[in-house]
Amino acid sequence: MERRDTVQLETQCRPLPRIPRLPFSIVLILPAQLIMLLVVVVPTLIVVWLSLTDWQPTDNIPWFKAEFSWFWNFYDLLSDERFVGAVLRTLFVVTLCVSTELVLAVALALLFLDEWPWRKVAVSLIILPMMVVPVDAANAFFMLFNDHGPINQLLSLALDRPVEYAWLADPHWALLPIIFAEVWQWTPLMFLLVLTAFLNVPRNQWRAALNLGATPAQAFFRVVLPLSLPVMLVAAASPFSFCRSGCSRQSPSSCQWWCSFPCSG
Repeated sequence: MERRDTVQLETQCRPLPRIPRLPFSIVLILPAQLIMLLVVVVPTLIVVWLSLTDWQPTDNIPWFKAEFSWFWNFYDLLSDERFVGAVLRTLFVVTLCVSTELVLAVALALLFLDEWPWRKVAVSLIILPMMVVPVDAANAFFMLFNDHGPINQLLSLALDRPVEYAWLADPHWALLPIIFAEVWQWTPLMFLLVLTAFLNVPRNQWRAALNLGATPAQAFFRVVLPLSLPVMLVAAASPFSFCRSGCSRQSPSSCQWWCSFPCSG
């Protein structure tokens, strides 16, 4: 009897397992992270659900009661020549823009590696286009390439004859203003990322390559560029968004195809 009481007393006195506590830094950011997770994950799951159903807003039934159509929606998309053309056109625009932006960003970053007068002012001027709202930038280039816009006026002065070319109404040339607008607005972002990558390369490795007989071009391609490659890949992948490349009605992108699909009948 005494032994049983002793065992029960030891059991009662045994400390409870401690619940692990989260670090204070994680506790501080946890509410914001949970809200962001809720904002991102829930709409994503709803979109995946709707992509597998035949639900329309005019069906008079809740979206969660829609009937499954499985992968027929994707089959219809791949069978639509307009959608496939829009995707290929958007990939062409984005690939060309990103390549041009990356080349310009590398060239500009090389100019800003060393200190020189008014360097900070020049950086501020270069990143100004990035601060412009994309809608305003699109409207500005729309006016530039208008039939009676400044571009046609400059061509008229250069060719000494009136030019009233409808750039945005031509299915072949409509992409040109979009490419110009894209490169003009987002090259500064690429420039900042590439410049940061170049400045973070240890200078002693650069100097060591030069002291060992390498030319500046060899030191750049064999030392600086490989060390900066991860950041440059991130910079090159960041603009790959279909809806960043809005095109005119004559040359629609995949984003416009999605927007016009419910109304196209």
